[in-house]
Amino acid sequence: MGCSRPEEENPTTVTRKVDITVIGEDEKKLDPEGVYVESSRAELISKIYDVESSMVEAASLSFHNAVAQLRLLNPGFELNVKGLDEDKEVCDGHILPPLPEGEN
Repeated sequence: MGCSRPEEENPTTVTRKVDITVIGEDEKKLDPEGVYVESSRAELISKIYDVESSMVEAASLSFHNAVAQLRLLNPGFELNVKGLDEDKEVCDGHILPPLPEGEN
């Protein structure tokens, strides 16, 4: 006769957990070298924040460089930089603060 114990308690039953990563065609196009295949979600989010931070820093440096160039190119001219900010934009002849997040 057969064993009366439930199958999960049967010592001859072996259960293995296997993690399978399925890579779609879109993912292959975005990461053809497979650099990020083994990355966790947290690692990818961290990478996004790092890239975003680098982009903001580069934009800020470019802005300040442009202001320095304007000062150099106009040596006898008093350049008014009051209210000048890399986040603001010119719209209809006015310098405006950026729109709140989500209103772009």
